[in-house]
Amino acid sequence: MKIRVLLADDHALVRSGIISLLKSDESIVIIEEAKDGVETYNKTMELAPDIVVMDLSMPPGEFGLVTIKRIKEHMPSMKIIVLTMIDDINIVLNTLANGVSGYILKSSEDIDLAKAIKMVFNGEYYITHSNVTNYLINFYKHSENNITKLHELSSREQEILSFIAKGFSNKEIANLLYLSVKTVEGYQVKIKKKIGATSKSDLVKYALENGLLNF
Repeated sequence: MKIRVLLADDHALVRSGIISLLKSDESIVIIEEAKDGVETYNKTMELAPDIVVMDLSMPPGEFGLVTIKRIKEHMPSMKIIVLTMIDDINIVLNTLANGVSGYILKSSEDIDLAKAIKMVFNGEYYITHSNVTNYLINFYKHSENNITKLHELSSREQEILSFIAKGFSNKEIANLLYLSVKTVEGYQVKIKKKIGATSKSDLVKYALENGLLNF
């Protein structure tokens, strides 16, 4: 059985190069291409590929993280690999928080996309961003302490932390939970104090460690 892949990138030349690269692997087939976020979402809904390989920046239109959220909302089990030039730790962590299984920098040396596709297809993760790997390894080393701190968070605080980790703004969280933006900001301050976080990256890592992404 071949792994069915939907390939999304706004540059036709990039798509062509990736297709040529994967042609030699008979276990993978590109079933369709997309050039922007909306098209990626629509074709994913229509074709239900095994894996979506997509860039994050595909102007004009919605940013890739928005597309990922939309796909995951309607197809939670869809496997997604991000292949991009965006080297931002916060964005990487946010994509992981929203269910992405792979993050590959186009600038990385020795990219093995076929290997990444096969690993993700089999339920594994493939990340070439060394900073993310180091962040998570260091964070997991303190898992026992983190779990203890999780018990200190109220159910509402855990819910808000989950939304923050998934990339929702304070205004979006406020609208979803029927709260004021000021109240959400207050919760965020309390959460940071309770778990010892100093940045949004800390919050995302904490949520990943403690399984709050499916909250």
